[in-house]
Amino acid sequence: MKVVRKVYLCIIAMILINGCMGAPSKGSDMLSGQRGSESFREIWAYLMKGEENEYTGNEPITDLCYFSAELDYKGGLILPKYPSTLKLRKNQRLHIVLANINNMSLTHFILNPDLKFRKRVIDGISALSRDYDGLQIDLESVHPDDSRKFCDFLKDIKAAIGTKTLSVAVPAYTSTGNKGFDYKRIAAIADRVFIMAYDEHWSGSKPGPIASSEWCTQVAQYAIKEMDRDKIIFGIPFYGRSWQDKKNDRAFKNSSIGKILTSRTDLRDLNTSYPSFTFEDTVTVSVYYENPDSILEKARIYKSLGIHSIGFWRLGQEDRNLWNMIHAKIPDRENTVDQGVK
Repeated sequence: MKVVRKVYLCIIAMILINGCMGAPSKGSDMLSGQRGSESFREIWAYLMKGEENEYTGNEPITDLCYFSAELDYKGGLILPKYPSTLKLRKNQRLHIVLANINNMSLTHFILNPDLKFRKRVIDGISALSRDYDGLQIDLESVHPDDSRKFCDFLKDIKAAIGTKTLSVAVPAYTSTGNKGFDYKRIAAIADRVFIMAYDEHWSGSKPGPIASSEWCTQVAQYAIKEMDRDKIIFGIPFYGRSWQDKKNDRAFKNSSIGKILTSRTDLRDLNTSYPSFTFEDTVTVSVYYENPDSILEKARIYKSLGIHSIGFWRLGQEDRNLWNMIHAKIPDRENTVDQGVK
């Protein structure tokens, strides 16, 4: 009876302790390591210039993409200083990124083989690449009419940088169409193709996941039909995004102002010399974000389809518990950047 009583008291104590502490959350279960981990051949990650401290050197990263060199409004290059404060581990590779995100006109201008600026840019980034293990082209606004010119531009860059690794960032597609980025042609030129599998939902869309599992699966299935799996790096987002159901900071027609004046009873005068008023409005905010669990799920989808390289946008935005859940088999090679052989 004494033994039974002791067992009973222990059970009661455990119930009381669990009741005080609460049931473990999905997140705590995940971070305890019960979700497991995954190994990848290559793990890439972006690092913004000015945010060098976000990289600790302890992350299981094989390839670090330094963001970025840019094009100025005249088609010249704006070059960052070499990040000499970075302490790369042996066998890690450092890539410089040339980025032009939203300016389609400037990209069109640079891709034109009849203009002298194109060669100037190629010569400039060729010289820049000498300080790095590789160069990434991230010209995200390529018009479909410039698709072939873009590939010709990549061919000339690859010829100019020689044995350096050429990677190209491309948007995520789920089907063939009249697009600026021809996966097959690009993959035939580049050493790696970084598919930016994020922004399924963006600031101008309806609320939704940054990269849902279903959408990522469709993107991956399309990509492996178009190019060699060994060239693919699948980009995974660290960030979240919010949406509001109302946007009050906008321009108004006079008729719209009249509707507000006649429909609302809570208007208050701002007591200025100009016609004005104030009112309160309730705004509903929807937030979608990534955590280690959702990131690992996407990584496993890609791995199940034979893709063994992933990448992340960007360092400083992550839940650092993720780094305990993934690792890479870093090849036995000399790091030319760390040795100062540039």
